[in-house]
Amino acid sequence: MLKHQPERVVMIDIDEEFVRAAEIHLPSLSDGAFQDSRVELIFEDASEALKRYRQEFDVAIIDCNDAIGPSEILFEEDFYATVAASFKEDGVCSVQAGSMLETEFLVQTRERIEMQLGETASFRFTMPSYHCGEYLFYVASQNGVSAGPPSETLEARQTERKVVTSYWSAEMHHASQVFPADSPLKSR
Repeated sequence: MLKHQPERVVMIDIDEEFVRAAEIHLPSLSDGAFQDSRVELIFEDASEALKRYRQEFDVAIIDCNDAIGPSEILFEEDFYATVAASFKEDGVCSVQAGSMLETEFLVQTRERIEMQLGETASFRFTMPSYHCGEYLFYVASQNGVSAGPPSETLEARQTERKVVTSYWSAEMHHASQVFPADSPLKSR
């Protein structure tokens, strides 16, 4: 089941076997969403598949492995240019950028994203099962709203849309953007 009510969802993943195994063995994650007629699953390298789309998407959520092997290209400036070309006006992109321990790589990744997708905001996410425990996501937008609206607006939208979450809240959303004053990873 889709938690939100989009017109269309295109999910691109290189590993069909993994997606199908997760659908069977971890059914609560997809919650039947793959059976929704609005969802189109494409099993292909995203760096190639996304080239077929021009000015079609409002949002891109990029959740990929570390920048090695087949995923390496998903951290290059050319890929972010492809993402930008796939956006309608004012598209917003979220990128799982990597471990908080990889500061130099994260700064380089942000520069590549900003060159193609606009202003970024940084978000920390605690993930105890991963090697460092904390990961960084960037949200990029040409319209300058990467950090998101104020907590009151987020809470009103969540209530209005009847979206139930077990972890996310407006307070968590904004708290995840707090970094030490001298951190090169904080939002600019």
